[in-house]
Amino acid sequence: MSNAKSRGFLLFISMLVFLFAWNAKSHASNNALEASKYPQEVAVFVNKKVSIVTPKAYWADNDKVYVPIKQIIKMKGVTLSTNNGITVKSSNGSFKLDRSNSIVYKNATYVTFEKFLKITGYSGRFEWRGSSIFLWNDYANYEATVKKINALKPLPAMMYNFMGSKVYLYEGDRIGWVSGIKKTGYGSTEFSIQMQDGSVVVEDVFDESPNTFCEYADYQEFMSKGFINDYVWANKNVLPESNPLYNLEKIKILSVKVKNKEITFMVRRASGKTGSFKLPIQSYLNGTVFNNFYTNDPKKAYPAWKARAWELIAEQSISKGMTKDMVLMSWGSPDDTSSYSGTYISTDTWTYGDTYLYFTNGILDSWMDL
Repeated sequence: MSNAKSRGFLLFISMLVFLFAWNAKSHASNNALEASKYPQEVAVFVNKKVSIVTPKAYWADNDKVYVPIKQIIKMKGVTLSTNNGITVKSSNGSFKLDRSNSIVYKNATYVTFEKFLKITGYSGRFEWRGSSIFLWNDYANYEATVKKINALKPLPAMMYNFMGSKVYLYEGDRIGWVSGIKKTGYGSTEFSIQMQDGSVVVEDVFDESPNTFCEYADYQEFMSKGFINDYVWANKNVLPESNPLYNLEKIKILSVKVKNKEITFMVRRASGKTGSFKLPIQSYLNGTVFNNFYTNDPKKAYPAWKARAWELIAEQSISKGMTKDMVLMSWGSPDDTSSYSGTYISTDTWTYGDTYLYFTNGILDSWMDL
């Protein structure tokens, strides 16, 4: 091949590569979901009920919500045909979908929320506070939906983020979806949870985070990864008295099992023997570990402490000359404290039940039982 022909051939190949890259870039720029860094999952409610469909709806970075066409299979009065392309028929007419008026994301076809309303004939509303879209096809369902949405307004963010979420109920090992949240007074919030069979369970939450259920993703994470094969150190000051571990005992968590508001831990103890014990769930699954164990070796936090101090702490004993931190690790937090500070001296009194501990300049110098 002559030099001129070679240069011409290379120029032709370069143009093809440029056109292919430009076309791919142009196509990607028109696909808001592919272009989004963190598209957020959005729950879908149809006539008050959570509609469970895979794939999910998403809130893209361009501030638009995209709904999967497959959602139509859960909606009455709307049909979806995939013969010779995608055709939707509703009270608003017949609509043909192609690349010009839809996008493909994760092998599923999507349209914008506004487009979805047009082709299905349903009315709807996107509620960003609860990351949910609500669809209805008559006035009665409209009224009920607005009531559900308005109930979200006084809720703190931690609560309304549960709206539409898949959750795991500790009691009975059950799975459902949050279909409604509302304040009921006296510091209580009522969660309606739609179960897999369509029935609804009501759970009362008396704090900002529930302690009778959790998001299913958190449950899966805890069961498969959370602290499995990790080492933790027992805090006997907060563990139940019936727990067999001694204070600061290093254990390896081998497995966890969640059932009926308790977690069963299978562990390898410091002696090398395996054993198990149960702990009640505290606020959230990981919280049960954080509230009862040290997740980092306490000895590394205080490398200057002598061996005798650690022996006393393991026995949950105290001795003159211990620092406040040593006493806290041995006996836990006091019931009450008082202090005095002067020019050359500071004194503190800590009360544990009927026992009074006296510190001078941060060092334990005596105690007394009443």
